[in-house]
Amino acid sequence: MTYYKLQGGLLACVALALSGSVWAWNEGGGEQDEALTLTPDLENGMDVYEVCSACHLPEGWGLEDGTFPQLAGQHASVLIKQLADIRSLNRDNPTMYPFALERSIGGPQSVADVVAYTEKLPMNPEWGKGPWGPGTPEHAAGEKLYADNCVKCHGETGIAAPRSSTPASPASTTSTCCASSSGSVTASGAMPTRTWWPKSRPSPTPRCSR
Repeated sequence: MTYYKLQGGLLACVALALSGSVWAWNEGGGEQDEALTLTPDLENGMDVYEVCSACHLPEGWGLEDGTFPQLAGQHASVLIKQLADIRSLNRDNPTMYPFALERSIGGPQSVADVVAYTEKLPMNPEWGKGPWGPGTPEHAAGEKLYADNCVKCHGETGIAAPRSSTPASPASTTSTCCASSSGSVTASGAMPTRTWWPKSRPSPTPRCSR
């Protein structure tokens, strides 16, 4: 009897510890907080993004199947959270890890710069979608699943809150940027207007594996 009481107590402690870690997923601190307070340099962000573009593509649209997710138009606070977690090993992502390191993209200032740049890129209007459209049972089931499980954090339209760490969905985020047919990215405000690839560097050779 004593053994089972002890075992039950240990299991309860483990459950309590795990529940605490779940609630503490976005405590912040360290590099995450530092990057959020820095004033971004979009010119440098555009240069830093050269590293990211090999997998996430120059437009920031990633792959349609989500193997490499879309970064364009995503809230800067979301991307800062993800980069900080990967760099500090709070998130296990072996594919992304070497590209997120300080020796690859720089310190907190570069993190602030590159996420500010990608936040201003326009989202892909043809993001990856399921095969079932409105009016189908599958679409209705998905709508109910979203309402029951996702709305609380991501909002009714999927846009989430700009300064939260909850991602926005591709369908709902708008951007002030537009990509011209020549490959330049322009926007109202401080967005860089020169050709995307820095003239001093060649276009990177994709080096990602799925």
